Amino acid sequence: MYGFMFADKTEVFRAQLDAAGAAFLPYYAHEPDYGITLLAPAYVRAALPEDGDPPIRLLRHAERGWDNHQDVWSFQRLAPPSSS
Repeated sequence: MYGFMFADKTEVFRAQLDAAGAAFLPYYAHEPDYGITLLAPAYVRAALPEDGDPPIRLLRHAERGWDNHQDVWSFQRLAPPSSS
C-alpha cells in the first residue's frame, strides 16, 4: 500500500471493496477528500452502460499496466446512432 498511514488498512480497504466495489481512505484526517481510491473491475464495468449518451466501449483493462503499478483502462466514445 502507499505510505506508512496505510500500513494497517488492508482489511479496511478489503471490507469496503467487498461491500461496495469501491474503497476510499484519506491520507490524513485533516484532508478528508485527498487519499486513495480503489475500484473493483466489476464496479468500473457496471458504471458504463452500453446505451449511454454517448455510448462508451471498454477497449482494454490492464491490471498493473502502468509501470507494473497502476491499472490502465482504455475506453472509446462511440458515435451516436444516426437519427435519419
